[in-house]
Amino acid sequence: MLTIRRGQAFVLIELIIVVVISAIIATIGVPAYQRFTQNMQARQEIARLKLVVDFTRNRAVATTSRTTLCPLDSSGQCINDWNNALSVFNDKNNNRRLDSDEAQLTSIAATTDPAILRSFNGSVISFDDRGFAGSHTGSLSYCLQGQITRGAVFIISRIGRVRAGYDQNDDNLPELPDGNNIPCPAG
Repeated sequence: MLTIRRGQAFVLIELIIVVVISAIIATIGVPAYQRFTQNMQARQEIARLKLVVDFTRNRAVATTSRTTLCPLDSSGQCINDWNNALSVFNDKNNNRRLDSDEAQLTSIAATTDPAILRSFNGSVISFDDRGFAGSHTGSLSYCLQGQITRGAVFIISRIGRVRAGYDQNDDNLPELPDGNNIPCPAG
């Protein structure tokens, strides 16, 4: 004998209410989740850039030899496109080229996302055996411009000190030493 239990199934109006509430939560939640993931991606990339600059300087001091960080072209020459893969290598002869007798120590993958811009006002970041940058000073910046805009800048002094730039004007982007915002992708 078939028995029917009452109150065990959804009625149409309850189902519609559940679907509407789910749609509202998804409408609010998905953009918030995307902002969260973009923010985390930016934080990871910023931390990775800081680590590779610190690694370059520390390696120069530890090995008592010039160590260089730069984007390389296919021939191993340093170029000025900081969205390319970045390489750290012992640059014994200070020629801004990864020669056959020099070792590549580490690298960071290229940035292919058009919402991201890495930039430096030179073609190399290089430290001598004392950890001094000398004439290889400048500002290495990172900017992600998507649902959020997040950026960072690392300012490298002649004595090799690496410090973070600050957002002095509260526009969510740090400024370069000249007071201008870090460069961001055109959007």
